[in-house]
Amino acid sequence: MKKTFNIAFALLISLTSFAQNVENITIKGSEFISFYEKNEYKYPSFTLGDVYFANGDSARGNLNFNYFDQSMRFINKQGDTLAIAGESKVSLITFGKDTFFYDNGFYEWLATAAKVRLVAKYTFKLAERRAVGPYGTSLSTASIETVDKIVGSNILQDLMRNEVLVFTKQTTYFISPVKGLKNNFVAANKNNLTDLFPKKHVDDFIKQNKLNLNKEKDLLEVFIYVSNVTNQEPR
Repeated sequence: MKKTFNIAFALLISLTSFAQNVENITIKGSEFISFYEKNEYKYPSFTLGDVYFANGDSARGNLNFNYFDQSMRFINKQGDTLAIAGESKVSLITFGKDTFFYDNGFYEWLATAAKVRLVAKYTFKLAERRAVGPYGTSLSTASIETVDKIVGSNILQDLMRNEVLVFTKQTTYFISPVKGLKNNFVAANKNNLTDLFPKKHVDDFIKQNKLNLNKEKDLLEVFIYVSNVTNQEPR
């Protein structure tokens, strides 16, 4: 269950800088398959969970989130790993301690304050392919293929052996309404937090605790703290 706080809802419209974690990872082409298998999923193993659909139906299965195609995968009775069909009809997915929802892509629901929620969007993309010449020099920039295409093509895998691959792993944080207002996401940054909560609470807490809003732990700490403080103030 996510923490819920009774505070006034403010509609956020600012789209300034994004709170996000970005990691660039460089590997040799020959390491791709082992790299992909190690990093394909968000969690080390599939976990029993529930999928709730907008029409009231639900289903249970072993679930995991695929970083590279941003799909929610499940293991069927035959032991096959498949993507959940009809993603746009998914309302909520809960497994382990985590909750996801779908809104033109899957988001993880991190925390809730009244009618707004703090959420995370995960992406893991192949950003660059570089051909490598003698003594490790970079010869040229190769055309970028999707990870799925590389995985499914022996020809591409052979070509990659003499290349350097650069991946970008990114987590971006947003604030969105709990219900309704589809596609209404704004950056979970300082400006938008001070639109939702009293500016003094946000500024003072960040300064006193030397927090970095690009770090999920720090962002959650600010979001929950100012939610509680606001809720305790006399009305």
